[in-house]
Amino acid sequence: MNFLWLIFGGAFGWFIGILLSPYADEKPQFKAWGTALSTFLSGYVVSKFGDPLANFITTGKPSELMMGRALVFGNTFLLCMLIVLVTRLYWSKPAGNPPPAKNQNAAPVSVR
Repeated sequence: MNFLWLIFGGAFGWFIGILLSPYADEKPQFKAWGTALSTFLSGYVVSKFGDPLANFITTGKPSELMMGRALVFGNTFLLCMLIVLVTRLYWSKPAGNPPPAKNQNAAPVSVR
């Protein structure tokens, strides 16, 4: 079960990373995805956290199993989200963007 939380955290982090860094031609599509995701999170997911949250409130401490799974999910979610976000924002260039112009005034460099 813990392995499934690891996979789900990574996949969800990848999805959120892409949503947070759309290319210019993807922005209209991503608005619809963001709306659908926020609807899903506000309804279904919040309702599923009711029982563990009630257990935490009544006992004063979460179960070790729940904390372990939450940490596995959270770590893989953040790692994958950051990798995708940084890659899309800083390293990858979408098709159609021209490369930066070279400085014509720069002195040539000779290598011996």
